[in-house]
Amino acid sequence: EIIESKKRPHFESIYVKFPGKEMEDVSMRESFAMTISDGEKIDNLIRENNNRRYTDIHNHPSYLPFLGGIFWGPIPSSGDFVTFLDDDKIKTMVVAQNNSYSGKLEGYGVYRKTKKTPNKKPNIFQRFFYETATSIGLSKPALEYYENKFGIESRFVPSKHYKLNNIQTKFV
Repeated sequence: EIIESKKRPHFESIYVKFPGKEMEDVSMRESFAMTISDGEKIDNLIRENNNRRYTDIHNHPSYLPFLGGIFWGPIPSSGDFVTFLDDDKIKTMVVAQNNSYSGKLEGYGVYRKTKKTPNKKPNIFQRFFYETATSIGLSKPALEYYENKFGIESRFVPSKHYKLNNIQTKFV
């Protein structure tokens, strides 16, 4: 509901959710293809929630005509994945694909760290991801490779009347 009610559905936004709490917007600067989170607000929320791990939630508008007609889906960008792996306070990442015009949620990808996920190692993740990822999102083979390499579990959840496309990179 929060993602669907955004005033600018064609912009990315970032939220955090702690167990048993409502999702909170932590976007500091939103734009079409990325957003910057408010680190100070996140740190305060972590302290308020007794240093517990949280779920990082952000949206990908499904179509960005002003950026050359890019179609975007629930697969994280390389930057999304690096942030997820590098921050030990993030247990789960959710990438919600929303309609760029109506804001309607089309589906989402859920990525969860497991016991096999290594502790953070500075600069290692950037090297791996920026070598094989596209600037907009990881390719499906790259995503699967890194899920195996870093012990990440994922699942894709379509909204009613949507399904994953044939190459499993976008809800249609």
